[in-house]
Amino acid sequence: MIQEEFAADPWKLLVATVFLNKTWGRNAIPTFRKVLERWPTPKDLMEADTDELVAMIQKLGLQSTRAIRLKELSRAYHEHPPRTGTLQLEHGKFARAPASLRERYPPELPSTCDSEADVSLALGGEAWPYPKTPISHLPGVGRYGWDSYRIFCTDNVTGTGSSDEWKRVQPSDKELCRYLTWRWAYEEGRMWASDVGPCGPVCEEWLQHQIRDELPRKA
Repeated sequence: MIQEEFAADPWKLLVATVFLNKTWGRNAIPTFRKVLERWPTPKDLMEADTDELVAMIQKLGLQSTRAIRLKELSRAYHEHPPRTGTLQLEHGKFARAPASLRERYPPELPSTCDSEADVSLALGGEAWPYPKTPISHLPGVGRYGWDSYRIFCTDNVTGTGSSDEWKRVQPSDKELCRYLTWRWAYEEGRMWASDVGPCGPVCEEWLQHQIRDELPRKA
């Protein structure tokens, strides 16, 4: 995954997630690399000529929206980069955790709400905001970006070379789910499913099933 390549540079990883949102990787990644070649730092991209940026990413669609998102994200990252050990809660935006996570994460009340009822109303009936992260304050980053950061970047930002944060992520994106399935098997020797998390030791039957799923299917 492209996130593995840029795990040591969270800004580039987050920029990649903007490109991958609603776009096939085979189309998004070449354009992503061209943008990084033209504007290689957060400061460069936040100061990019908008018309030039829009023209470069036009073939991906949603070019005006993406351009604004990329520039706002880069400006916020340049001015307020994520800091190790500092958790942020994005103002006014929350991702509802699935039912399987309710026991794992206690409810957290945003500072703008006075009661759990207010949070429940804001979330459409469920008071289960996404766990706070060091990047939750960055604009233009949603569930896919948060999950990617927690899975790939926490080993680097902790300064210890290792972190268990990736084990706590329950992504909805199928590629992230596929990655975690194999990472749990390879590093922990455990089966993993997106709806329940780790669920037992790896067995030969399960491995064969995973391999079959990865093989290209005949038309």
